[in-house]
Amino acid sequence: MTRSAAQRRVYLHVGKHKTGTTSIQRYLFAHRDFLRAAGYRLLEHVDFNSDALAPRVEANCFNLSHLVIRPELMTPVRLNRPFFRMTRDMQIARIADANKRLHAIEGRHLVASAESFSFLRTSAERELLDRLFDGFDLRPVIFLRDQSTWLHSWQQQVGHFMERKEALALDTSTGSIFNFEPTSWLADDTALTDFFGPEAQSMSYEDALAANGSVVPAFLRAVGLDPDRCPEWEGYWFNKTAPQA
Repeated sequence: MTRSAAQRRVYLHVGKHKTGTTSIQRYLFAHRDFLRAAGYRLLEHVDFNSDALAPRVEANCFNLSHLVIRPELMTPVRLNRPFFRMTRDMQIARIADANKRLHAIEGRHLVASAESFSFLRTSAERELLDRLFDGFDLRPVIFLRDQSTWLHSWQQQVGHFMERKEALALDTSTGSIFNFEPTSWLADDTALTDFFGPEAQSMSYEDALAANGSVVPAFLRAVGLDPDRCPEWEGYWFNKTAPQA
């Protein structure tokens, strides 16, 4: 993707899963008016995929990621929502429409978040990602976590699908999202960061927690905001908002 000085920037929060992504998404959504005043437009869950999709109001743009994710990969979203299963030709057609809609959104910078962008690995997916954000300066933001701890958390998150393995006819081969071995492709952080290239910012989940007790400040800095000048973030903890003292 070529860039010019006039291009607007898209900060793409890639995840990974189980690295405080929900906390970041809830913080961004709760303070989207502040972000807009600062020149950042939060991309909410807009219907880019299917007329069958009911309107949603949240910051998790898994609809965008599934325009790019290789059609054969059965993700949790595709298992729960069959209309997200598209051929590559369908993806290309919908990406063209999505790109036009993205350019019509006002804002100096756009911010999009979806953990499922962390599933991307192939050159075909990179081509689709570049089509989706064509005309924008794409700046991915990735949080990485200790591999063994991350794999355990990921297995817990998708374990309910394993309980229905036969009914769902789950693919548990080495290329699926249900490979929990230390050698799993999902745990290959080098492949993930290589996919997004030198423009990506990669940060340690553990280091962010040690520094601030939350991943939110690290994310705010990554997109060019000063946490001390932003709305309160200390109440956003892991996958829920902690009770205030």
